[in-house]
Amino acid sequence: ASAWREFPEGSLLSYAQCYKLAARLEIFFKHPQFIEELLDTFQIPQRLSSSRNVQKMFHTFLHQPGNLDLVKLILKQPVQRLEPCPIIMEQFVNYVTQAFEAQVRAFKEMNNYTDLRIPHQWYPLARQMHRTIHLHLGPTNSGKTHNALDSLMTSRSGVYCGPLRLLAWEVHEKFQARGVPCRLLTGQERIEPPDAEHVSCTVEMTDTNTPVDCAVVDEIQMISDSQRGWAWTQAVLGLQSSEIHLCGDPRSENLIRSICEDTNDTIEVHRYERLSPLVLGAPVRSLNQIKPGDCVVAFGRRSIHQLKQRIESVTRSPCCVVYGALPPESRKEQANRFNDPNSPYKILVASDAIGMGLNLNIRRIIFSAVTKFDGTENRPLTASEVRQIAGRAGRFGSLYPNGEATAMSDSGLNHIARALGGGLKGESLATSPLPPLGSAGILPSKEQLQLFASQLKSHHLAMNQNTYIPFSELMQRFMQLAQVSEKYFTTDVEDFKEIADLIEDVPLSMEERYTFCIAPVDLDNIAVKTAIQGFAQYLSQYGRVPLPDNVDIDPSELEGRVSTARVERLESIYKVVDLYLWLSMKYPEAFVERIEAESLKKLCSDLIDKGLTTHIRQKKHGNRIRYKNEEEDEEDEAEAEAE
Repeated sequence: ASAWREFPEGSLLSYAQCYKLAARLEIFFKHPQFIEELLDTFQIPQRLSSSRNVQKMFHTFLHQPGNLDLVKLILKQPVQRLEPCPIIMEQFVNYVTQAFEAQVRAFKEMNNYTDLRIPHQWYPLARQMHRTIHLHLGPTNSGKTHNALDSLMTSRSGVYCGPLRLLAWEVHEKFQARGVPCRLLTGQERIEPPDAEHVSCTVEMTDTNTPVDCAVVDEIQMISDSQRGWAWTQAVLGLQSSEIHLCGDPRSENLIRSICEDTNDTIEVHRYERLSPLVLGAPVRSLNQIKPGDCVVAFGRRSIHQLKQRIESVTRSPCCVVYGALPPESRKEQANRFNDPNSPYKILVASDAIGMGLNLNIRRIIFSAVTKFDGTENRPLTASEVRQIAGRAGRFGSLYPNGEATAMSDSGLNHIARALGGGLKGESLATSPLPPLGSAGILPSKEQLQLFASQLKSHHLAMNQNTYIPFSELMQRFMQLAQVSEKYFTTDVEDFKEIADLIEDVPLSMEERYTFCIAPVDLDNIAVKTAIQGFAQYLSQYGRVPLPDNVDIDPSELEGRVSTARVERLESIYKVVDLYLWLSMKYPEAFVERIEAESLKKLCSDLIDKGLTTHIRQKKHGNRIRYKNEEEDEEDEAEAEAE
């Protein structure tokens, strides 16, 4: 404690008193929870509480003659090395608050904008309504969403909020089939019949400003998703509807009940059981055992394509594929081909992308793997993930009403059995309850960030700091100061910050930066990352953004077969064009090549579908299908290496 043993001018303390005070100050300022307590309880800026100069100023303050009695009181306190002296804490807070009044006031005002503890109050119009929340809870293939949609179909006006474009499309088509005019609204497309009183949208596009008679929010358990959960929270808290149907996993019940206590909404719970049985099957030890109606689950694009080719080679049956990187149009086309009873494509190879968004006539789900790479590590599938995938087997009213789940190894089968609640092979599985969801995701709005940024600059001025703040740092600072209740959590903003860094050097308004940062950008794809930088630069410099030159389709690709390597390149082009269309919805006067982008997107999805279905040549010789020769296989490998 030598740094505190100096005698400031005018001090009346003895050497012994100075030494004892120095020891207590050293413990206080090095206490591990000191700064955290000052920030959370007293809202003292970290720069002040951890500044050595400020600490020395406080030390000098204690040595002033008028504080002699105060120091004696401090010295009477026993030395506690595990917790700081409360009297020193109180006096330090008083000293800093008075000595740095402007800085502390600016910091407290800034903290007001990061208070996210009562998000239900962000929607005052919804709070003025008497809302009834119908919570439809049950496993996959239990009819819960079907019943909710029946209520929506008979309402005078309403909205369906789904997790995927595929589901928004499907509900839109159902309305059209019943002769009910319906708008379609996703991040990339908008169809608006003039007389429509219903809308089918992706959940991020939910309109919380327009009253409707009925609303349906699908897959409500995603309210706890680490990245997208904020959109479900926004819908639950903000929808202006007297009748709201939430459909999903039973795990969400406690959380929704807790939220409804804050919103003063009435809640009615409707419980569902699976409409058809799901049984645990014997392990599939050979690809020869794969039969029509089977879906083999794998993870990773390359693994799926390799498994597809192996199955086709062994079974002499063509396969459809579904995985997350495929465009929604291609996924839908592959699903239609698999479901078509007159199609030769009777086997499906898929990732967990089949878990929602597609109606599939699957007889048996076969897990070729029970681990997946989640972007950070290779981990076992959670019980919830297993149930979501396995539940796709057996569809009520289809060719395969009874479902079966199995794996390609004993260890895999044991993992699946545990996730599904046990059960003997061939017996119907009675799935046990999973742990309830803990909290709902929230994300600061554009307006909250703008207010916070203004206050942060004022704080930096008061602290004589540089007022320039990179946008990613702004979000980081907001999240560090954000206060949330135990019912909520702030969603992951790592992708947000990475996009912000990509466009940091481009002169954009804060509103434009925020919009770009929430765009659907695949940050694992170099072409997409390059594209968003280019889009931002063109918007800033010219106010008009063309399609990139490198997304043109080579005319030679329109003829002949489409290799696996070309499919991957086409998937990248599709993502770039899809991003362009998303931004064109936000800035229609700048992203003016929308018609060309729509045509290019359709061409991409058509070529991808062609690539997925021409690996087997449809020329029959007797009862067999002739497969491409080894030279073509080698050509594919060479193309893949070149790409």
